[in-house]
Amino acid sequence: MTRSRSSPKTPRIFTSIETGAMEPEAINQLFQRAGMPARDLDKLSTALQNSLFCVTARILSTRELVGFLRADGDGVFNVTLWDFVVDPQLANRDETKELLIDRLQREVQRSFSRCSVSILGQPKDLPILRCANFNADQKGIRAMALRQNSLGYRLRRLRRLNFGN
Repeated sequence: MTRSRSSPKTPRIFTSIETGAMEPEAINQLFQRAGMPARDLDKLSTALQNSLFCVTARILSTRELVGFLRADGDGVFNVTLWDFVVDPQLANRDETKELLIDRLQREVQRSFSRCSVSILGQPKDLPILRCANFNADQKGIRAMALRQNSLGYRLRRLRRLNFGN
């Protein structure tokens, strides 16, 4: 457990690694407070169950979830970080983000020390991620995604099924 320093105005925050049962509803509420779209609870539950681990930040006095970061990957070569979010109403949100990253780095070093770690971060989080030794790819490589509803995908599929001849 990691605790933050706090002033009289800010709540004390603690972080923890969670590998067991998580509360998809509480995570979804945190996403929505942060302006992210709601997730399907069944899919979110499946993602949580198949994650390597999750890092959470909670208010010490109430145990309210105020920060979340999820890690998945093969556990041998790659760890990918998803859903890096902190409640925007939290007075010490930057410190909480730093606590989440710090806790994550200690867990990765302890459990997956030979893995490369990547994160898809929001532009507003780049200064914090840079301070935590995350670097943008020097060659400017960007993540790519297969969109199965794209025209090119559908045409290739039709050709494969011999409907496009």
